[in-house]
Amino acid sequence: MALASHKTDSVVALSQSPFYHYQYSSIADAIDALCREPTQYEALSQLSQQFCMGFHQPPSHKVYHLNSDTTTLLKAHSPTLQERSRVYVPNTVIAGNKPLGIGYRASTITLSEYDGWQLTLSMKRLEVSQSATECLLGQLSVIFSHTQLPFAKAELVVNRLDRAYGNGAYLAPSYAHQNLVSIVRLRQGQKVWMAAKESPTTNRPPGRTRIYCPTPHYLQPTSGLRAYTYKGKQSQVYQQSIFDAPPTSRGQVGSLTGKGRRLIHTLQGWDNILLRTKGGHTMSDKPLTLVGITTHDAVTGEAVFREPMFLVVSGLQKGAITLEMAFDAYLRRYGIEPFFRFNKQQLLLDSFQTPDRQHLDNWLVVVQLAVWLLYLTAHEAGFRCAKWQAYCPRAKTGANEGSGRLSLAQARKSAGFLFLTFPVSAFLPHRRSDQKVTKRSSARKRANANETGPV
Repeated sequence: MALASHKTDSVVALSQSPFYHYQYSSIADAIDALCREPTQYEALSQLSQQFCMGFHQPPSHKVYHLNSDTTTLLKAHSPTLQERSRVYVPNTVIAGNKPLGIGYRASTITLSEYDGWQLTLSMKRLEVSQSATECLLGQLSVIFSHTQLPFAKAELVVNRLDRAYGNGAYLAPSYAHQNLVSIVRLRQGQKVWMAAKESPTTNRPPGRTRIYCPTPHYLQPTSGLRAYTYKGKQSQVYQQSIFDAPPTSRGQVGSLTGKGRRLIHTLQGWDNILLRTKGGHTMSDKPLTLVGITTHDAVTGEAVFREPMFLVVSGLQKGAITLEMAFDAYLRRYGIEPFFRFNKQQLLLDSFQTPDRQHLDNWLVVVQLAVWLLYLTAHEAGFRCAKWQAYCPRAKTGANEGSGRLSLAQARKSAGFLFLTFPVSAFLPHRRSDQKVTKRSSARKRANANETGPV
């Protein structure tokens, strides 16, 4: 409750919150008591997932949308923490410095709500020898194998991911989940292959049937020659754009920016697109649906972005996702980025200082519980803002995107007022039995002193 409502830049300063009725030293004791061994941490994570999902109303269409990504936990000034590594820091303040830091990476899966909320389902620290893809696949296996969670029984689970997962290392193992569909962004210039079409009259020597077309297509707007240097020699290669291949389906979607600019998004889809097998991850038997998006100004017709965006839809039930659904679903993935920023700036995700990695892992669970507490607060509390913010039109309603529910930031501002209405007696410390015995012993000594004199 203190973490969800008290604004501070230090974890120990949460003891100054009016909702924390213990000594500051008990913060470390409570975090340590959550889990003391790595073998127990998985059980703790599953228990917190089951507890939190008990407050979530399942969607009527039985389709769950997940966002998956990694974030950095900077620990440059914690030399006692073991197995720290170099991590990528995108927002480097000083120009010229390399975007590198020392700390950990945390793989996160959030449950995406259509009114802008991101609810933490799983947040796990990556080991030094572990890739983000391996950690994410393990998290998905736990979520789908948990019998008390609804994902294995859902009609469809849509997972949105960025370019780091657009390869066979993630896409091939994700087919193990029958109802999982992944929408992944692919990097510019990546090679894709069309499925080979053999005619009955083709004379081929006996052997394996051809799967890939001889030449690949490149994810770029136009075809042309590209110069490159290999082993000190200048060479050129002709790269054929994917837009030269006739699309299987087309679509068009309009949108409006925050400043009122009207945009037109042209969607083109190609079925049965293949990626090459790499690292032992077979992709030749897993055809994908490729979506290419180009954006233009609705008035002038000028291109808004220099490069088109490419998405790939994979999974056994990828046919249930249309071009418009894939584009709209991926746009909602961007909510995980400000969600990470809010967790770090307001919920002290990477501010917890400890020499024990297990305590750091336990703190990730505490932050997860704080997010769900704010989610419940958004249903119950009315928006309370500062006096100088009352002029804002959104402050009058306190609603997020017209849904009637507070946003994550609004819920945190209003949480304290709601918590003050709770009876304080439910949160006060309980006197331990040994303290009662000590009190009775002191009273007995005073009674004996009155009868026989000083003891």
